[in-house]
Amino acid sequence: MHIEDKVFDFLTKKDNFQSAFEIHQKFPQIKDKLIVEFWMRVGEEIKPLIDNAKWEFELDESNILHKYSGLYINITDIMGVGFGQLAGGTDYGIWIDDNDETLNRERILEYVRTLQGLEEWNQSDIWPAYKLLNHDFSEIRTLVEIIPENRDGENGTVKEFAKTLFDFAKQYEKEIRKMSKMTKTK
Repeated sequence: MHIEDKVFDFLTKKDNFQSAFEIHQKFPQIKDKLIVEFWMRVGEEIKPLIDNAKWEFELDESNILHKYSGLYINITDIMGVGFGQLAGGTDYGIWIDDNDETLNRERILEYVRTLQGLEEWNQSDIWPAYKLLNHDFSEIRTLVEIIPENRDGENGTVKEFAKTLFDFAKQYEKEIRKMSKMTKTK
């Protein structure tokens, strides 16, 4: 008997079928709540880390599940670091405010390619340096990593993500401040 047959036999028993169906119907809402709670906790973990750095934290809580969602540490008023695509194949890197029209983005992209550790990272006009994380929030592997018993605690994924972004911000703060002054007129 194949595993699929065993699962079928188990789930089609009178006592199991209704519960399985209810779980199936509720799972998209459970998954969404799990993702939102995870990113909210990452934000709460980051806030005390950046207090002394004079950086600002940004997370649009109503937008976490949107394709273009993001969690950011703003190092200047137009540049910082962040996680993007919070409910999917999440990436992180250096970002530029997409509404800013004063920066010389071409010059910034050239400069980033000279920075040690970022030479091979992906680039776009809004993300002069970004790379995909090994976490895709549409996959079961990542969802298991963010269930409460795995996300919380000293070795949990919340601390891992907060530390990753904070350490990245510290590492490239000087360069980000320099890039934020690379305007079209300078």
